[in-house]
Amino acid sequence: MKKLELAIINFIQKAKSTNQVGANLNQMQLDEIAKSMKMKLPKWYEKLMCESSIINIKFEYQEYEDYKSHISIANFKTIMNEINEAYPGVAIKELGYVNFGTCLEGSGDPIFINLKEESNPFVVRVYHDGLFFENGKIDEDSGKILANKLSVFFEKTEFLNY
Repeated sequence: MKKLELAIINFIQKAKSTNQVGANLNQMQLDEIAKSMKMKLPKWYEKLMCESSIINIKFEYQEYEDYKSHISIANFKTIMNEINEAYPGVAIKELGYVNFGTCLEGSGDPIFINLKEESNPFVVRVYHDGLFFENGKIDEDSGKILANKLSVFFEKTEFLNY
């Protein structure tokens, strides 16, 4: 079993232990995301979003040494808003970045994964207050890489009873 698949299974089990049951996207929603992103979605992303029941699951993530973020996996409405209307999502979708998580702390700085990367991409929080690119990558002052792999991101989540 691939590292990402195992991390997702463990993530879902941890969520269920806190009485959370996530949702999935359907094929029509994936088609709308692909159309808005102007790209064919990778199979691993389609499988993740349609079969894993992770949408709307809430958790904590140790973002800094002394700070845990409260995050939710983004739902369809949030993903579409970020792709089509909100900054920074509109500005970075051409690079393959799609909204993946929502900050529940009130900062509004969304969390993205890059669909043009491998099947276990890094996870990045992108700040609203300025976006700069270097060779097609987000500048370090524009965001914070939360995990170098999506599997690591899932592994480091902590759950409360929501």
